[in-house]
Amino acid sequence: MSDSTTDIGFLEKELGDMHARGLIKIDGQYWKATNENDRGVNGTRVGAANGTAFLGQAVAMCDQLMKFEIFGGVRLQRMLTPDERLDDDEFMVRDHIWDPRFVGPKEEDPDATDLRVGMIRFFSEMMMDQIGGVVDPHRIVFLQKLASGQLKGESFWFNLRLGTFFKEVETIVNTAYQWRQIAPDDEAQAIEVMKILYAAGMIESRKRAPDASECSNCHIPLALFEAEAHGNGQRLSECPNPDCGASFDPPAPQGAAEACACCHEDIWPGMRQCTNCGAIVDRRYTPGKVVETERVTQTTTVDSVYDPYYDTWGYGYGYYGYTPYGYYDPWNPVADVVAFGVLCAILL
Repeated sequence: MSDSTTDIGFLEKELGDMHARGLIKIDGQYWKATNENDRGVNGTRVGAANGTAFLGQAVAMCDQLMKFEIFGGVRLQRMLTPDERLDDDEFMVRDHIWDPRFVGPKEEDPDATDLRVGMIRFFSEMMMDQIGGVVDPHRIVFLQKLASGQLKGESFWFNLRLGTFFKEVETIVNTAYQWRQIAPDDEAQAIEVMKILYAAGMIESRKRAPDASECSNCHIPLALFEAEAHGNGQRLSECPNPDCGASFDPPAPQGAAEACACCHEDIWPGMRQCTNCGAIVDRRYTPGKVVETERVTQTTTVDSVYDPYYDTWGYGYGYYGYTPYGYYDPWNPVADVVAFGVLCAILL
């Protein structure tokens, strides 16, 4: 609480206001986020408008914002070649090809356009009746910086006090690409182009998701094929690339199988443990001999390591009660209006 001599001393008035609103409480010598069961300055229960809920709402906003990160680098002049596009849709890329219109995570293209602010504004304007408003571009830029970890570091509070941070946000907002620039003289055409880019971007974001896989042989994206196979109750067993066709099945065992001395299931050469009963295979003993050994359990205490990713989503000690939202529907934006509307909400 003794912040007058620290880097955040100039925020003393704001901290006092947050305390009065019931967002933070005094915990010994420190400020701490409140929860719904805490008491406010007037002695009444804080309830829903508490500091932890505020943080959860901010996390939810960042999660919705991250759906549009794919539009951080778009090659607006790049057209798909006949080998890249679908036979029945010249604007959509084939499922087994990375979309070349979007800059990859390890690529750099100074000529690409940052379309994130423009796409979010387009989405909110098209869905204005459903969400009850349009997203403030200043909020978009602020949340982008928050989600990317830029609102920290030794110089952040200094820049905040000088106003440098807010000037930077204002500059980004004023220079951001506006979606109507795609077809300045024809808004209807601009809308159609934005719809195409939206669908293509949402599909590409699935291919590039952190947990998405690719073929180890030809390195094509497998996310869409795996999703289709899973939807049919199947497993993707081979590469769908017509020029690859690599098998994803484990290699066939070599040599003859032996019978496990405990459960009599097959044990193949090279196996160190029976996959059925868990018996350890020890070739030092006579084949078929079962040796009972004492099981020793060793407990190791490991200090927990703070991981901001897991803590953000509520798996660490800072639980905000928020579960990440899934992928947006590329073809039906209305289906995700409720989730997207979080960006338009007023924080508590």
